[in-house]
Amino acid sequence: MDGRILFVNQRKADMFTSSVDDLIGLNAFDLFTKETRERAKSLLPALIEKGILENFEGEVQRSDGTVFTAELNLTIIEDTYGNPEYIMDTIRDITDRILTQKALEESETRYRTVVENMNEVLMMTDNSHRILFVNKRFSEKLGYSFAEIAGKNWHKCLVNNIQLEINANEEDKKLSNNHEVILISKDGQKINFMVSEAPVTDINGNVIGTISAMTDITERKLAEKEHRKTLKLFETLAQMSPVGIFRTDANGHTTYVNQKWEELSGISSENAMGNGWFEVVHPDDLIRIQKQWHVKVEGKNNSSDQYRFIRPDGKIVWVLGNALPEIIDGELIGYIGTITDITEIKEYQEKLLKSETKFHEMADLLPQTIWETDINGKITYSNIYGIQQLGFSVEQIEKGINVLDTLIPEDRERAKNNIQKRYLNGKSSGEEYTGVKSNGSTYSALVYTSPIYENGSPIGLRGVSIDITEIKKAHQGWNYTRTTWNYL
Repeated sequence: MDGRILFVNQRKADMFTSSVDDLIGLNAFDLFTKETRERAKSLLPALIEKGILENFEGEVQRSDGTVFTAELNLTIIEDTYGNPEYIMDTIRDITDRILTQKALEESETRYRTVVENMNEVLMMTDNSHRILFVNKRFSEKLGYSFAEIAGKNWHKCLVNNIQLEINANEEDKKLSNNHEVILISKDGQKINFMVSEAPVTDINGNVIGTISAMTDITERKLAEKEHRKTLKLFETLAQMSPVGIFRTDANGHTTYVNQKWEELSGISSENAMGNGWFEVVHPDDLIRIQKQWHVKVEGKNNSSDQYRFIRPDGKIVWVLGNALPEIIDGELIGYIGTITDITEIKEYQEKLLKSETKFHEMADLLPQTIWETDINGKITYSNIYGIQQLGFSVEQIEKGINVLDTLIPEDRERAKNNIQKRYLNGKSSGEEYTGVKSNGSTYSALVYTSPIYENGSPIGLRGVSIDITEIKKAHQGWNYTRTTWNYL
C-alpha cells in the first residue's frame, strides 16, 4: 500500500520503455508527473474506502523522460481479514485519443466561431422542417433566440407564404439552391433572403435534415424596385418625348430606341439594334458618322453631329444627334443620347443661303460698295465693287478690317458717333465722309447705313457707300462756271 511496484507485465514495461526488472521496486507514484502524482495521492483515501477508482486520467513519465497521457483503473486487493493489502491497476495509453479529442474541440471551437460570426443567417432543420440550430446572426436578424425557436416548424412560424407550403413536399424531394424567400421577424418585419441549401446526412448517408445559409437581400430588393421604377419613369418619359432617344452599350452598339426615334428613322427598334441604324444613314454621311462615333466611344467623349436619315419611304430627315457617356465608378457602361428633327431648319437654311447668294450676286452687279459689319465694326461682307474700290484683298477682309479704318482719321470720331445713333434711331439719310483706300488715296463718299437686328437687338451694321468724287468735281466746276457767268 506504500506504492512500491511488486509486479508488472511486459506490456506495461514496454509502455514505459523500460524492462520489468527495472520497474520492480520503484514507487508507482514516482512514475506520475508532479501534478498527476498529487491528484493520485489525494484520491487514495477514496480508493481505499470504495475499493475501486475508474477512468483516472493523468500524465505519466517514461524512462527516457517523455510524457504520455494514461487512463488508469485501480482496484484494492484485500487480505484474508478484509484489510487493504495491494493496489492493482490497469493502464492504457490514451495520448492519441486526447490529441484527437483536443483537435476535435479546437475544430468545434473554430467551426462555432465561424458559424456565430458569419454574416449569413444559418439554420439547420430536420426533415419535418423543425429547427435544430440557428446561429447568432439569425437571432440578430429575426429577433428570435434559439430557445424561442428551437423545435418549431420554420414554415409556419417564419414564413407568410402559402406557395412555400404548397411546395414543401417538392422541397423534400429536391433541395433548391439560390432561391428567394421572405421571412417574418419577431416584430413582424418582412425580410428578403437569398437561400442556399444543402442536405445533412447521418453516418450511413441518409438525409436527416437541411442546413440553410441565408443572405439578407432586402436592401438589394428595394434598390431593384427603385431601379424598376426609374426604368419605368424613363420609358414613360421616353415615349412622351418630342425627340428621339437612344441608348447603347459600352461598345456603342444600340440597345434601346424610343418611338419618336423610330418615327424619325422610319425603322423599327428591332432593326435599329446594334449597328442596324447605320442602314438608314445617308450614304454621303455614313462613313463620316461611323468614324466619328468610333472615335467618341473609344475616347469616352461626348458626341454631337448632324446627319441625314433616308427613310424606307424615300423621305430624307435631317437630325441633330447628341450623346453623353454613362460612366459609373470610372467605367463606361454605355451612352444615352437624343436625335432632334432639324429638317425644317435645314430647309430654311438652304432657302436663306439661296437668298443670300441671290443678294450677293445682285450686290456684285451694283456700282456702289455694299458692306456689312459686326457689332464691333469689323467688316464681315463686302461686294466685289467694294473690295476693288478699297483695294483690299478678300483675305485681308476675312482677317479683319474695321470699317472706321476705311475713313480718314479726321472723320472717324464723327462716324463712330453716327453709328451709335443708327443703333438707337435706325437707318440714316446719308452722311458724307472722306474715304481712304489701301494705297492711301482718298475719295469722297456718301454713306447710307442701317442696323442689323437679331431677336430685337443690334448685332451689326449694313451700309451702302457711293463714291461721289466725280459728282463733287462736277459740282465744283459748275459753281466755277456760274460764278464766271455772273461776273460777265
